[in-house]
Amino acid sequence: MKCFSALLSLTAVWTSLAISVPTAQALQVLELPISEIQGRNGAALTKLSIPRGHSITLSFIASGHRIQSVWLDDPSHLVFNTDTPLCGQTNQGDCGSASVIRIRQLANAIDFPANAGNQFPGADPGHSTLMTIVATDAQNQQVLYSFVLDVIPQATTPYAAIQIVPDRPYEPPGIVRRQVQTRLAEIRRGLQQAQQQQLIDTQSPEWSKLQNFLALASSGNLSLNDAISQSGVSRALIDRLAAMGAH
Repeated sequence: MKCFSALLSLTAVWTSLAISVPTAQALQVLELPISEIQGRNGAALTKLSIPRGHSITLSFIASGHRIQSVWLDDPSHLVFNTDTPLCGQTNQGDCGSASVIRIRQLANAIDFPANAGNQFPGADPGHSTLMTIVATDAQNQQVLYSFVLDVIPQATTPYAAIQIVPDRPYEPPGIVRRQVQTRLAEIRRGLQQAQQQQLIDTQSPEWSKLQNFLALASSGNLSLNDAISQSGVSRALIDRLAAMGAH
């Protein structure tokens, strides 16, 4: 049985929960709405795990935002590049039009005793750092994105690309609630399948977070995104269980 960390590694907790999947599973594209990754309303910063086996791509194409600057607090283990030059990297007039960032681990990382990226609040033990992105929207207004990047020893993650997408338009509460109920039913069916196949460690910290998520989401007072943020459960875990329950 493969450790769940080899499948779902957007956080640093994968060793606590195990789910097996076919080794030939194709890498996917994860979509994240703008409001979620901007950490609005006190939401936790989005965590991305950067594996040793392949790079992770952040795409802002769908959002219509253009990247001006990127700051990486701790460059000892990670490197990034963009599809066009950033402002400050060139004196040419075409700077600030980037829409894609590619992030990968350094082949020969510098293992400093204490990296700056481990010092900010909320960082997990190990090699974690903060990436800050300054971009402009269609109205030429500046927007700020922040991600926690976790350097993981695994050679792969389930996602090869993260696509930043616009927030969904307003929908009447009744429609939204039915969508939430449908999604929750898929998640519960997926969890039931995982338990029947003995793929779940009910003593793990992630199990407690998952149960908290289900309680919050079932209350009817929170959206699924808010329930994920407040419970601390991995979005990749929720997506995986929903995919299992949908089939």
